[in-house]
This record gives sequence, structure tokens and C-alpha cells, in this order.
Amino acid sequence: MATSKISWITAGVVSAAAAGVGAVMAYRRRRMQATEDSYTALAGLSTHPDSTPKHKKERLPRKLKKSRAHAEALASGHGGQHW
Repeated sequence: MATSKISWITAGVVSAAAAGVGAVMAYRRRRMQATEDSYTALAGLSTHPDSTPKHKKERLPRKLKKSRAHAEALASGHGGQHW
């Protein structure tokens, strides 16, 4: 009789542990899906009214700007003068 009682208790504990593990895994799955959904929703949001992405203007070093301006002036026939 004692063996039967112990096996029932053991079966109950194993069953409860399996149910607990299943519940934890389901919770983690739901949370991961909710996180992915929120990231997808954030990616779809537009902060600009015309929905075009605005980027900071690319900065060029001064020397590069001057050399480009000089090359453009030469190409347009101004002889290297910038004004």
C-alpha cells in the first residue's frame, strides 16, 4: 500500500512540474511574440508628416569643400575663382 501511495505522490509531483514548465514556456513564448510585435509596430511608425526619412546632413571637411568648389569653378570656366 505504501508503494502505491508513493507512486501516486511522485506522479502528482512530476505532473505538476511538467505543467509548471509548460506554463513558463508558454509565458516566454507570448512575451517574445509581444516584443517582436511591438518592434514591428515601432518600425512602422513615421515621425515625419510627409513620411520621408530625415537624415542629418552629411558633413564634409572644409578642405574637401574647398577642393570641390575649386574643381567646379574650373569646370565652369571661372579660372579657379570662387566668386
